[in-house]
Amino acid sequence: MASKEQNMLSRNPKISVVMSVYNSEQYLAEAIESILSQSFTNFEFIIVNDGSTDSSLSIIDKYANTDSRIKVISRGNKGLPTSLNEAIDIATGEYIARMDADDRSMPARFEKQIKFMEKEGVDICGSAIQLFDGQNDLSIWRYPENDKDIRFTLILMSPFAHPAVMINSKVFLKLRYKDYSCAQDYALWCEIALSNFCMANMSDILLRYRCHNRQISKTSDKLQRDRTFEISQTYLNAINDETQNIALKIRKITATSTPKLLNELLKDIKTYSTKSNVCNEVSLNVIRALVRVASPTNFKMFLVYRDNTKDMSKDFKGELYILIQSLLMINRESKAYQFLKRYI
Repeated sequence: MASKEQNMLSRNPKISVVMSVYNSEQYLAEAIESILSQSFTNFEFIIVNDGSTDSSLSIIDKYANTDSRIKVISRGNKGLPTSLNEAIDIATGEYIARMDADDRSMPARFEKQIKFMEKEGVDICGSAIQLFDGQNDLSIWRYPENDKDIRFTLILMSPFAHPAVMINSKVFLKLRYKDYSCAQDYALWCEIALSNFCMANMSDILLRYRCHNRQISKTSDKLQRDRTFEISQTYLNAINDETQNIALKIRKITATSTPKLLNELLKDIKTYSTKSNVCNEVSLNVIRALVRVASPTNFKMFLVYRDNTKDMSKDFKGELYILIQSLLMINRESKAYQFLKRYI
């Protein structure tokens, strides 16, 4: 039975949910059930079994046998980008919704995203997410909400939680996921921006994002950072001469930095953020990210950061986070860094 929210839509557009599965038996049932229990019901659920060697396929088949909306592709392992592109190739919905095999979508996720996208005319819509470890809720991650803030964030980092996005299928008439071993989503967001599609995030928490030790972001953290850096450089160089200059300075500070060079870069970033009319919080988050990638990150760099942000509104947790990193020069692969990332 369609929900009240679904009936309020002037149309009843179809969604294609795409999910790649590789040895996800531990959490898979929860992920599938969070989709099948959505209040918005006009969807197909395309699940790609990407060469799993555990019981994932039997779990998928159990649900497919009881719900005709599920379509199953099963074959040898080809990786996430190929799996997602393969699912998109057979999708028939007006919108493509991403889902991961270890997360949980909130029950009203689809109806809220559809209503927002239909009303606002955006081409990609993400949301805030609740991190959890299976037992306890951790931190809430929020993302820039409007198109200009999202484009600015792309300078250095992803402005979306990948498994929480819904994308107009017309985007995939032009673009596809690149065959990268990681950061495929960040590459796609940059291409979406450069192709002048409209982007947004909802402030609602629409996905519970599970933290565990088998995630790509943990198992290949350095590789992901390196790939993200390469993509950000390509993105900056494609915008204009001003951002090409910023890209050059970012390359320098990640190799070997000085307080003077960091100071110049942060002033350039603040000037560009003012011209781009981005909000204080978004500008500050990018500045903090640049301080973290400066090599070496130390207390002198923190003082440069403080001087350049003295006129900006700041949150206590964010300031504590960057101060601790600067004082202790925490390595990004360390347990201390992972603790800060989850809880602060």
